[in-house]
Order: sequence, then C-alpha cells, then structure tokens
Amino acid sequence: MTSLYLAINGIKTEDEDYSELYIDLEKARIMELKGKNELIIDSCENICVTDKPQCFITVKDLMSLSITEILKRFDNNFEIIQKIEILQKRIKDYRFSTIEVENQPIDVISDIFTRINTSGKELTLFEIMNAKVYDEKEKFILSDKCEILQKELEGTGYEDLIEHGTVILQVMSACLGKDCKRKDILDINKKDFIKIWDAGIKAIKLAVDTFKSVYNIPVSKLLPYDSLIVPLSYLFFINNLNPNLTHEQTKIFEKYMYRVAFSQRFSSATETKLSADLKVMNKIKNAEKFNFDELVPLTLPRTQKELAKLIKNINFSTSNRFCIGILDIMVNKFPKKFSNNGNVILDNSYLMRANSANYHHFFPRAYLAKRGIQNENSIVNIVLIDKYLNQNEIRAKAPSEYINDFAKDNHQLAETLKSHLIDDINEFGINNNNYDLFLTKRSQKIAEEIISKI
Repeated sequence: MTSLYLAINGIKTEDEDYSELYIDLEKARIMELKGKNELIIDSCENICVTDKPQCFITVKDLMSLSITEILKRFDNNFEIIQKIEILQKRIKDYRFSTIEVENQPIDVISDIFTRINTSGKELTLFEIMNAKVYDEKEKFILSDKCEILQKELEGTGYEDLIEHGTVILQVMSACLGKDCKRKDILDINKKDFIKIWDAGIKAIKLAVDTFKSVYNIPVSKLLPYDSLIVPLSYLFFINNLNPNLTHEQTKIFEKYMYRVAFSQRFSSATETKLSADLKVMNKIKNAEKFNFDELVPLTLPRTQKELAKLIKNINFSTSNRFCIGILDIMVNKFPKKFSNNGNVILDNSYLMRANSANYHHFFPRAYLAKRGIQNENSIVNIVLIDKYLNQNEIRAKAPSEYINDFAKDNHQLAETLKSHLIDDINEFGINNNNYDLFLTKRSQKIAEEIISKI
C-alpha cells in the first residue's frame, strides 16, 4: 500500500525517486491480450524513454493527467489511450480489504496483522514472529536483532545460518521449554520471548564456537544439517551457559551428531525429530544412560567390510547429508596441502557447490574418462584441497604423476596423505594408478572412522 501510494504521487524518498517509475504501454498491451494481469514497470535507469516516448508513461502521470493532456501527449493514438483508460480503471476500481482498528496498542495491532495475513498470502514463520514479538517500549525488533547476530558471526563461517531465522526461533522455543514445532513457536508469549533472547543468543554463539573449535567443522556448509545448531544450543542453555561441555558430554554429542548425519535424520519431519532430540540433550546434560539405537536409530551395516562396500558406491553430492557426514570425517583429520603439508583452508563460498575447487577428485575425472573408467564421482574419490592446486597443478594428471611431483618438495608427503585417509601409496594403488584398489582401500579407511564415531 505504501509503495503504491509513493508511486501514484511520484514522491521522492531518501533512497528512491518514485516519479521515475514508468509503465511500458507496449508490453502491457501485449500482456493484456494474453489475459495476464501484470504491468511492466521499470525505473528510468533501465529504459530509454526518449527513444520511444509514445510507449511510456509514469505511474504518477497515469493517475493524474487529464484526458486532454493524455490526448495531446499521445497524439490521439486510440490504441494507447484505450490502454491507459484500462490501466486507470484497474487501479481506481481495485478493492482493498481493510479492517479499522482504533486506540489499540501496537502488540494488539501486530497480533491482528499476523492473524489476517496467515489466512491470505502465507507469511513465513519468521515474518509472523517478527510482527508478533515487536515491542516499541523495549525497542525489540526481531529482524534487527537477527541482523546484529549475523554481523557478530561474520568471519566465523556460520553467519548464513541466521539468514532465514528459523533455527533461531527453534532455539528460543527450546529454551522456553517448548517443542520446536511451528504451532509451539507461534504460541510463544512475547514477553517470554524477549526475556529469553539474550540467553538464547549466547547459547547459539557457544554452539557455533563448539562446532568450530571442538568438532572441527570450520564452516556451516560442512554441518550435516543447519538444524543441529538447535540441540547443541539447547544443551548449552540447560547447562547454565557454561562455555565448556564436559568431556563426556562432548563425546556423546559427537556420537549423536554423526548418527544424525549418517541416518539422514533431518531429511524429513525435522520439527518432530528435533523436539524428540531435546529429550536426548536432557539425558546428556544429566549424564543419564540411554540406548542410542532406540532414540537415534541407524540402518547402516555394522561391519567395516559391508559399510565400505556401501560407501564405495555413493555418488558425491553436497545435498546428500551422508556425503556431508563423510566430509566431516575427512575434515576432522585436518587435511594438509599436498604441496607443503600446510593446512587446507576451507571456505563457505566454495563449499556450496559440488564442483567447488575445494573438492578434488583424487583420480581426476578427465583422467578416468579417457580410460573409460566409471564410478569416477564416488565420495571415496573426493579429497579436500586448496583451490590453487586443483586448478593449476593437478588438473587431469595421473595420481602417480602429480603425487610424485609433490614428493620432490614435500618431504612429509606420507603424513600429508594420512591426513586425507590415504595410507601407503603402493597399498592404495596410487603408484600404478589402480583406481578400483584405491576405492576399496580408502572406503575401508573411511568406514573404520565412521564406525568409531557412531
């Protein structure tokens, strides 16, 4: 409504000049014939009005010019004038649904706003809560608070977790002793939400710090699920915001985290499972013994040989949570650079895409394709390296060639390869470029690590 008012009156604000919004009458005419309801509107920066002035009119002029002025400007062009009349009528005759509320506090108005909007165009959960918990007296605006948190997390690699706001709402709901389901979040009392906010945010920061420093997950794109921030934040909250978990709590949560990843637990019914997992966090906090297979079940093979066979045939994908779990196993070995045994730097901006330069096929795909070898995209063939080596030094070389090249300068290459879960280069088939042997040996190594975690 505000935008429409600004456009019709051609008002200038600090950021925009609404008198420069043009309607493309030519395109609007085509759309009218197709029975569509949109108008083509653009700013003068993106169109050249002087080239075809007879095809454009500002929204302000559309609604304010007299019929005489319109006839003169468009040189009695009947087709254009008829179109202008249709557009004027469409705007003037449009009926807006309104509810008048007099002498009510802002919290009542915001509550009415959320109820009305959820029955029309569906708002996101965050949009609804942003209105519901708004408090003028406390100067509490949820969207502003989340922006502050995002800025505070800049540089951690976890700032994008705040982008949609859902995990924050789930954390706050958990801290208030509620479940993480939408209906429970919507039922939160505004005063309770504002009161718990600072403690909940501290718990989130402690969770981020723990994922990075304790579990060595350097960026959020390597977190099996964003939702994992909820149970860990809750665990810190019920632990009285103690900045350090006990050794036992750390160990049990790690087991829980990897079970979530390898069972792909949050791929469906996330809210329900999160709510159930809060009870697991209570047990961890109180040092209660419990059966993991009952509370966080797995359907994986339990022997190393069977698990290795399964892993070997999994195609690498950044949307596959099982793959992310394996990448976390790799990250926890602190992968080193092939060139000099320095630490590999991982970055969210690269890790979003499966074709990222951080993800390297140890047996390059081009090398395998030339030899007609399949299963080139197995997760077992993926190693984490830095962008420069991938694009400039390895390319499509045979592993025996580029590994022996690196060995000339990197005298700790054996240690480097171990950080990538690769042992003796002869046993792993690297010196004679035996791809199948490499997959078999490395999948066994990965399976061994997974079993130790779950």
